[in-house]
Amino acid sequence: MRSGIYQILMSIWAALLFMGAGIPAAQAKVEGETIYLGAAVSLTGKYSTNGELTRRGYDMAVEKINQNGGVLVNEVPYQLAVVYYDDESTPARGTQLAERLILQDGVRFMLGPYSSGLTKAMAPITERHQVPMVEANGASLSLFQNDYRYLFAVLSTTEQYLTSAVDFMDQQGKAASDVKVAMAFENDPFSQDVRAGVLEALGKLGMQIVVDDKLPPELDDMSSTLTKVKVTQPDLLLISGHARGAALAVRQLDEMQIDVPMVALTHCDAAQIIRKFGARAENILCAAQWASSLTYQDELFGSASDFALAYEAQYDEPPAYQVAESAAAVMIYADAFARANSFDPTAVRDALSATVLETFYGPVTFDAAGKNIAKPMVLMQVQDGAYRVVYPPAAAEAALRYEGKVGEDAQLSYFGVGADLVLNGMMIGAVFALAALGMALVWGVLNIINIAQGEFVMLGGFVALTAVSLGVPLMLTVPLAALVMFCVGWAVYRLVIFRIIERDLFVSLLATFGLSILFQQLANQVFGSDVRTLETGLATLNFAGGALSISAVKLVAFVLAILIGVALWAFLSRSRLGQAIRATAQNARAARILGIDTDKVYAATFGLNAALCGAAGSLVVMAWAVHPYIGLPYTVRSFLIVVVAGVGNVAGVVAAGLGLGAAENVAGFLFGAEMQIAFVFILMVGVLVWRNWRLQRRREYLK
Repeated sequence: MRSGIYQILMSIWAALLFMGAGIPAAQAKVEGETIYLGAAVSLTGKYSTNGELTRRGYDMAVEKINQNGGVLVNEVPYQLAVVYYDDESTPARGTQLAERLILQDGVRFMLGPYSSGLTKAMAPITERHQVPMVEANGASLSLFQNDYRYLFAVLSTTEQYLTSAVDFMDQQGKAASDVKVAMAFENDPFSQDVRAGVLEALGKLGMQIVVDDKLPPELDDMSSTLTKVKVTQPDLLLISGHARGAALAVRQLDEMQIDVPMVALTHCDAAQIIRKFGARAENILCAAQWASSLTYQDELFGSASDFALAYEAQYDEPPAYQVAESAAAVMIYADAFARANSFDPTAVRDALSATVLETFYGPVTFDAAGKNIAKPMVLMQVQDGAYRVVYPPAAAEAALRYEGKVGEDAQLSYFGVGADLVLNGMMIGAVFALAALGMALVWGVLNIINIAQGEFVMLGGFVALTAVSLGVPLMLTVPLAALVMFCVGWAVYRLVIFRIIERDLFVSLLATFGLSILFQQLANQVFGSDVRTLETGLATLNFAGGALSISAVKLVAFVLAILIGVALWAFLSRSRLGQAIRATAQNARAARILGIDTDKVYAATFGLNAALCGAAGSLVVMAWAVHPYIGLPYTVRSFLIVVVAGVGNVAGVVAAGLGLGAAENVAGFLFGAEMQIAFVFILMVGVLVWRNWRLQRRREYLK
């Protein structure tokens, strides 16, 4: 009976999720005097911040066009509307929704999603069904190398993003062959296409590449890559890692006191580096598709600055370029409908191909591949707390600020670099250990592997952020986050976990995996997917003439993590509840016979696990950054640490955590940032093989 009710509830839940994905299909056609465009955008998931910006741009253009009489087709005025679905920031979901919009909802005109990866997933679907797609947020050059006839992009393609920074560097008077360039690009289609354009520009000029790292998608620390930058002392540093990469770069360049004459990033505005980092963002160069200070204008929105003012009046913040380019995509469709004088997709496609249009976003003219070849990229520089356009020259509102190196390059010792890598790695490793201690407790006492471990860390970070925003002193956020998360953990146990005690491993993995997704989406809805940090005001400590730099906030996080670990050991060893937890871990049935209420022990253990993760999350947001999707790396690392150290071994977990952090940092320096996690997995396999060999030897000895 209980199983039947459970299945019914799950079926209802799945149906509600499916129904909530969009609006009824009956609205998704050209009906009456309304043209319905289809759009699958990221309203949840890691791209949800930029997905929301995309939707705002579409909505602003639709509203403005409708207010101005709509689109005139065969002398009949039509209103525009958009059918939205949430692609959840995943290509597979985007593909499904593109099919649904076309086959079930009858959409014949698509607007693009956010990101090159999602556009690349949907483009074959729209091409196969011969449905035009005008997209504004997929800049990858590889999109336009597949002979698509129905794909059109209003934005400049990726190879143009950072090449202007290379040109600027070439104009600073230093011989090109003597210029040293460091690069770090996320291993995704967008960033790797940006890298390809940079490589071509560097090759033509003959500049030296001294660092060329691929950043992992689960980026949460750039210290190994930036240590390479400190060692090689380049003239130009180029980074593309979306909003997370931009935020981490600005923060950690300052913390590690790395002085590069010219630093250029992508996604500065999405990362909000001026608001978050203030003076630390000064002189950073930022690639962008558009800026409100440009002189572009049209009859619909007026000038670029008029559009910016209208957006700010509606949303109380300045517009990112994603908003502007998304609005332009809708304007392109309206222009094509009017010129085609038809709703036949082929006729509209032909009209799109012939587009020559001036907009507030810039000129639009498509080549045979569907790329906009009329609009240049914009390069802005943070000057006196504001973005100033410095490229292209015709649109520049300020001159480039450049400060070349003065005097001799600092000489860094191998010892100093090695110590920097190991110590910085151990400091983040202490936070890994804190989360792993909680996983070891739950695994050892409840016999459950908690896939939501990293999400507890993430929630702890957001608790700390919220507390600081309410005026709580910074250091009090650690115990407060632990207390709040203990309550969350206790509630989760009472609602979910107690139902899966003594069930098989697969059930516990499935249940906690569902919890991880739930917590991600809740955090995304409440806090947004933006990368958040906490400013502590603590300085950086320098040793050995600057060869060794230790952030004071990381040092504080390290000390607090160790102290919490010691307190946990004392609690488990000395307190009655701690002894009850240990007894239950050794033999739950015997513990019940002796009068121990194991259900309360389980609840307390799971709450204690969440409290440890909450404390770890508050330290993470102080020293690094937090967003709704940081959980997976912490879950994986916690699992690896517990596997290596063993459950019930507090000292071993702490030691394994410190070693893991140091090993990751050293591996990232030696083999590249993308190899850090791979190296850790290899290390874990090696430890397990060695342990198995030792165990076999012991068995042979006992025989």
